Amino acid sequence: MTMVELPPGAGYSGAFVRGPRSAGESNAVEEAGAVIVKRAFTIAGGALAPDPSGEAINFTDTIKVVGSTPWVTVENDLAVAKRHGDLIVLGGKAAGRGGAAAIGATTWLARSDPAGTDVDLAENLFGWHPRAGSARLNDARMVNGQASAASDRYDRFQNAQRRAIAPVSVSHAGALPAQATVRITHSRIAPETEDPVLLTFSYAMPALSLTLLVHEGRGPDRDTRWCPHVQGAMTFDTMVVRPATGRVAAVWRRSWRWGSPGAETLRRAVVSEGAS
Repeated sequence: MTMVELPPGAGYSGAFVRGPRSAGESNAVEEAGAVIVKRAFTIAGGALAPDPSGEAINFTDTIKVVGSTPWVTVENDLAVAKRHGDLIVLGGKAAGRGGAAAIGATTWLARSDPAGTDVDLAENLFGWHPRAGSARLNDARMVNGQASAASDRYDRFQNAQRRAIAPVSVSHAGALPAQATVRITHSRIAPETEDPVLLTFSYAMPALSLTLLVHEGRGPDRDTRWCPHVQGAMTFDTMVVRPATGRVAAVWRRSWRWGSPGAETLRRAVVSEGAS
């Protein structure tokens, strides 16, 4: 079992995983290893403060059965790689109103209708897009035994945020900025002249980097002889906001083609704050 060594500081958790990821820019997939790091924050004074209580990596989905239909109310964190950033806002709905979530000057997500067309939309302002929905599922055809289109991408399937399907519109789907101000609002109701603000906070995420320690078969198999394989910067790709509790979770990922290194040689994964 590969040990993940986390940076000093409050609120960190981490895990090593293996699984499929997109291979290059085609619709092919390959087996990869990855290190996933999560850091928990609380909103204090309009900014994020590391939360010493932390938040564990989610190794399984949280399922809620509505009628006879199971729904994912919290998706696991085990994606090996994501195509772009995910912004998730759990809860935060207001009766009779839609809403919007902006990062910096960019409106990331918006919805015009407070009614839910599925369980997730009924409970969350901007939650998890159902994996079984064709807008998401089609990107996983190559691992589901189906013929895949050239535009299918498994790393895009791994993105969990809502797709641009009514009542949600997606104004931006790119990399999450390392620092910005998040502003979450409800849609105005006349005679209001501005959208009521649900929550706003600024953040500056630390730069994390990954180094793999590898036993290359020469000399004793102990930590003083393991060789560092620098993987470089980890990608900050997920931010989960819970307005009701004032908590935010940030997730970083870094993956590599499995076998370079693999199970026989990989000994430890070291996550550091700052560039490697």
